[in-house]
Amino acid sequence: MTAKHAAQHSKKKAPAQPSIDTSRGLMQSESACVPANSQVESHAGIYLQRAHMTAFGRFIDRTLGPFKPGLNVVYGPNEAGKTTARAFVGGVLFGWPEARGSRNAYKPRAASREGSLLFCDAATGEVGRVSRARNAEGLIGDDAWLAAVCGDIDRETFQTLFSLDADELRSLEAAPDISAKLLTAGSGTKESPAHVASALDARIAALMSRAASETESFPNLKRELEGVKERLLETRAQADELKAEDIELRALLDDRERLQRELSTLDSKIEAMAACKGELSRIDSTRHRLREEMASAQSELRACEADARAELAAYAATPHVSAEDEARLRASLELLSEQEDAAAQRLSSAREAYEQARGFWEARRDAATQAEKAPEARASRTAPIAAFRAAGLLAVAAFALALAVPDALPVAIFAMVASVCCVGVGALLIAKAKPTPPSSNVDVDSARATMVAHKSTYDSREGEVMVVADQVRASLAQLGFSSHVVTARAALRELGVMHDAREAQLRADRARRQAQAGIDNAGEELARCEAYRCECLKSVGLAGDSSFDDVEAAAFELAQKRANLDERLEGMISRVGQLRQILSDGERASELDLLKTQRAQIITRQTDSAHELVRLLLAKRMVSGAIEAWGTESQPKVYERASHLMELMTAGAWAGVASSGSDVCAIDSFGAQFPPRLLSLGTCQQLYLALRIALLECAPEVGTAVPVLADDILVNFDDDRRAGAARALAELAQSRQVIVFTCHKEVVSTFNEQAQNVHVLDI
Repeated sequence: MTAKHAAQHSKKKAPAQPSIDTSRGLMQSESACVPANSQVESHAGIYLQRAHMTAFGRFIDRTLGPFKPGLNVVYGPNEAGKTTARAFVGGVLFGWPEARGSRNAYKPRAASREGSLLFCDAATGEVGRVSRARNAEGLIGDDAWLAAVCGDIDRETFQTLFSLDADELRSLEAAPDISAKLLTAGSGTKESPAHVASALDARIAALMSRAASETESFPNLKRELEGVKERLLETRAQADELKAEDIELRALLDDRERLQRELSTLDSKIEAMAACKGELSRIDSTRHRLREEMASAQSELRACEADARAELAAYAATPHVSAEDEARLRASLELLSEQEDAAAQRLSSAREAYEQARGFWEARRDAATQAEKAPEARASRTAPIAAFRAAGLLAVAAFALALAVPDALPVAIFAMVASVCCVGVGALLIAKAKPTPPSSNVDVDSARATMVAHKSTYDSREGEVMVVADQVRASLAQLGFSSHVVTARAALRELGVMHDAREAQLRADRARRQAQAGIDNAGEELARCEAYRCECLKSVGLAGDSSFDDVEAAAFELAQKRANLDERLEGMISRVGQLRQILSDGERASELDLLKTQRAQIITRQTDSAHELVRLLLAKRMVSGAIEAWGTESQPKVYERASHLMELMTAGAWAGVASSGSDVCAIDSFGAQFPPRLLSLGTCQQLYLALRIALLECAPEVGTAVPVLADDILVNFDDDRRAGAARALAELAQSRQVIVFTCHKEVVSTFNEQAQNVHVLDI
């Protein structure tokens, strides 16, 4: 910067001279806030043009810009370096941030922090550079440029008013001090009258205060002197009350712990009862199914027993033999049946031959009756007839012997063989007899002899059949058959019936055993279910024979008990909270009211406080005029301008900003005042943003070259209030350079819509 320009800049920066109102004796400043509706030319002084980060954070050799006077909007996504750029500008001007705790100091990994800012004078186009490497070296650059850029503000003022983010907008710490610095710099005085007046008032108020923290005040010293004994008594009484309440609190804590244990136990019981209900439902369903299965199995068992009895009755009429003996018995019966069949076949053949021979004889007899009178003829027939008769007698004797003596079967068979031999002898004699002359008598005798022979054979066969039948009956009787079974074939049929009956009985026995096994299994499972059911009921403290309704009633009772315990515990917790609050208040009160000095010390402190008060009153009288002038002229303008900005940003929902002791408050459209702690986050940020803009506008000659940096300060504003805030920042940009950083495209659009000559940069 040239000497001529430096002189011009110094002249431009010279504050307005204060004027004295002789009629009132008040000091007034010619500087004033920018009116809300005034037409102000765009900022045209020194402004930040570029920022070069040689090494800062993760950026190496990075240049930001060019920026322009007035309103600049820097758009970039997250992690593009917007917050880093804001920290860089403040670090170059007022020192790099120190690495304390978890604070980000933006130290590069392989380099030291270093960078520079390029400022430009919009009136002349001259450019100046300020830079910083190490904090110990300070800000480096031409002295004229250093004085022009940051000669009239400090680090605290920059961080409070010029470098903003969403967190900074939640409060305005040291607002009176910052305001005093700005207004004092604008008026040209060395010390702010408001600051001096505030300090004097604070010290006088401290000496006259009744607050317990002001131990050297006259009221407190007097109260301490007069109330030592009274306070000791009150403290003792309070201590006794607190002791009783402490005892009650300890008892309640023990009761609460006991109730919590009971609740925990009760919850376990309720869970166990619920599980028991589920198990009982399943067990009762299983019991019902098992009972149905047992009833079905018992019905089946009764049917099987009835079938077994019927088969047993049928089986009782037959010989009881085993399966092994049945095969031998069947073989014997088949042999006897073969003998019966053979005897019957022979008898049938003998009957047929006899009937044929008899018919032939009867035909011959009638024809030759008269021709049989010769003695010789009769004699020739006597011997064969005698032989045939002997054969018949032997056969009859053998048959009678077999009937009379069952063990004489061999003898009877021998007699039958002998009768056959007699028949053969008779036939041989007939053949050897001297032939007679052909006549009818010879034919008759021959036919008769044939008939007799066949008759003898027939009788023999008939006796043989009878003998075989007797033998079969005897054998059947020995084998155990009843008397009505007289043939081997009938015995075989009985044996078949016996076999079928035995098989049916075996099947009935198997079915009965299966049914009984099903009953037994179902009974065992039912017994297990009953035992498990009893165990489940006993596990929850109920009798083993309790019903499902009993379980539900017990569960309902547990739920009611738990509800009662919850109610008791809730009341107990409430009382514990009350007692703790009382004890906490008592401890604080006792700490405040505790006497630690003696009467002599209090009198000495009163004398010292009186001397201090005299000095303070004299000093206050000297600056009272300046304090009154500053309080009536400058400070209201700040709040007036802040009120306008608050109304602008909130579209009239909040009408003003006012001072409330050491803090500020917002005034709604109905005139009600609200401290910041009662405001929403967005409204609180709008309040402090309006106050900061008003302070900057009401001190237009302070920090004019320093840009106002706003890092995403509109994120908590709705659309309408974001538009109002954009208009407010646009008004500030008419007197100062404003750089807004954002990652939201809608914020960029809002500034373009609400302000003119917006310079948008992408980062």
